[in-house]
Amino acid sequence: MMYSELFSAYYNAVASILEHAVKGDLTDELIQKIVLIKAFPDSVLTIPDALKDGSWPLLRADNTTSLEHTPTMPLTTLQKRWLKAVLQDPRVQLFDIRAEGLEDVEPLFSAEDYKVYDRYQDGDPFTDSKYRKIFRTLLAAIHEERGVSIQTTNRYGDLKRFAFFPICLEYSSKDDKFRVISSGKGTVYNVGRITSCRITDQVHTGYSHVTHPKSHVTLEILDERSTLERVMNHFAHFEKRAEDLGDRKYRLEIEYVSADETELVINILSFGQYVKVLEPLEFREQIIKRLKDQKNCGLK
Repeated sequence: MMYSELFSAYYNAVASILEHAVKGDLTDELIQKIVLIKAFPDSVLTIPDALKDGSWPLLRADNTTSLEHTPTMPLTTLQKRWLKAVLQDPRVQLFDIRAEGLEDVEPLFSAEDYKVYDRYQDGDPFTDSKYRKIFRTLLAAIHEERGVSIQTTNRYGDLKRFAFFPICLEYSSKDDKFRVISSGKGTVYNVGRITSCRITDQVHTGYSHVTHPKSHVTLEILDERSTLERVMNHFAHFEKRAEDLGDRKYRLEIEYVSADETELVINILSFGQYVKVLEPLEFREQIIKRLKDQKNCGLK
C-alpha cells in the first residue's frame, strides 16, 4: 500500500485530539467535534470511549495527556518518492506547486514507465511557456473573482475576442485538455485555443457557480479478466457506489455530469460483454443503438 494506515482518518483524528490535550484546551465536546470532522460518523461510538476508558492510554480523566509534544505525521520515503513523481507531471506543474523538501528524493516513476490508451494525441501543450502563462492568468482570475479578456481561435482558425468571469477550470482525460468555464450560461473555452489573456478591473457581483445537471447509470459487472478492477480504475474520478451480488457479479452506480454522457457510453462499451447497463432505460437505448450501428457497419 502506498499510504500506511498510520496516516488514516482515525490516526489523524486522535492526533488532533492529542494536540489540543497538549495545549490544555481539550474538552469532551471538542473530542466529539474532532471525531465527527476528521473521522467517520460511527467513530464517535469508539474513539472517545477508547480514549476515556484507558483502552488507548493517551489521555487522563481530566483530558490532559502525558505527551510533551504534539504528534507529527512525517512522510515515509515511499510517499515522498510518489509525491516527487506526481509533481513532475506537466499538468501538475501548471499550478506552480513547490516541492520543498523533496530535492534529494528520487521519483517513484516517470512518464516513460506507463502507456495511456484511449486518449487523443492532440492534447494541450502543457510545457509551453505561453500556455502556462495563460493558464496561470486564468487561475489567478478565478481566485481573485475578477474578469478576463481573451483572444481565442475557433475551429475554423478565426480569431475571436471575449470578456467573461471565469469560475473554474476542468480537465478532460479523454481529450487531454483543460477548459475554462465562464459564469452566467457556463460557456466553455478550450485553454489551448486561447492566444492571449489578461485580467480586467471588473469584479464579480452576485457571483454564483454554474451547476451542471447530474445523472446516474447503474451497471452489472461480471468480474472475469479483472473486469471489476479495470472498471474501478477507469472510472476512478467519478462518484460511485458498488455492491457485491455474489457469483463474481457486482452492481455499480456511477454519478456523472450529463455533458459527459456520450464519452461515458463509449467507455462502457469498451468493456464488452462483461459490463451490462441496468438503468436508466434511456442510457440502455443509447448502448443498444451504438451496437446496432456497429453491426450495420460490419464491425465485430
